[in-house]
Amino acid sequence: MNRGCVLFDFDGTISLLRAGWQTVMESVMWECLAAALPAESARSPRADWSHRIREYIAASTGIQTAEQMVWLREQVERVGGARARSEWEYKDLYRRRLKSAISYRVAEVRSGEAPADRYLVAGSKALLSALQTKGFVLWLASGTDHDDLVEEAGVLGVSQYFFKMLGAPDRSMANPKAHLLGQALSQWPARDAGRLAVIGDGPVEMELARRYGALALGIASDEGEAGISGAAKQKRLQAAGAHAVFDDLSDLDAILDLISRRLTR
Repeated sequence: MNRGCVLFDFDGTISLLRAGWQTVMESVMWECLAAALPAESARSPRADWSHRIREYIAASTGIQTAEQMVWLREQVERVGGARARSEWEYKDLYRRRLKSAISYRVAEVRSGEAPADRYLVAGSKALLSALQTKGFVLWLASGTDHDDLVEEAGVLGVSQYFFKMLGAPDRSMANPKAHLLGQALSQWPARDAGRLAVIGDGPVEMELARRYGALALGIASDEGEAGISGAAKQKRLQAAGAHAVFDDLSDLDAILDLISRRLTR
């Protein structure tokens, strides 16, 4: 029996393969901005720009990479005008840098050198299995490119839990999370948003869930020294309207209770 749909974000919610992506993105953004700044001012504004870039990345966690690169293009246009490249060129640069930075993690899981659990948010598989057993339909959506999402979910051994998986489409601004939420709502004639839950570590997912009338559960996962801290995530998730925020997915009984009470009432 279909008891409702639970939509999961991937990076930082289930997967830690990309932990530290914020540092890679900040580096790419600063590099592109620095190249566009006038020579006489290229040194002085780094601290200001670094703060501005970090704030933007944290606030935009969960949207498509291409949208984040639109912001970068706009900033480069302001400081350097004609030196700006397209958002797709910036996205390709960032994607190559990130894949290079995390390739060793993917390789060590594939080879068996490291267990998949090393790069899974605590409690991920237990929660996915429990929800599936209880009859909830699980969908996976990410601002990460679709091919990368499918590959990394397979590497971590979580693909089998999801009825649908959707990442960002190539050369498109279409929002995979909003798209799947719309599909989920269409599953029931009454368009009952009470049958939906969204679980993610970014403010974008929480805002989308509230907009659609779904249960919004925030995951303030700590990505270690390379990534954003759990404390910083918690503040942003609460500000974005999360109904509840957990450190990870290991509090199985509490998360299942919230979802079951909301989605099966």
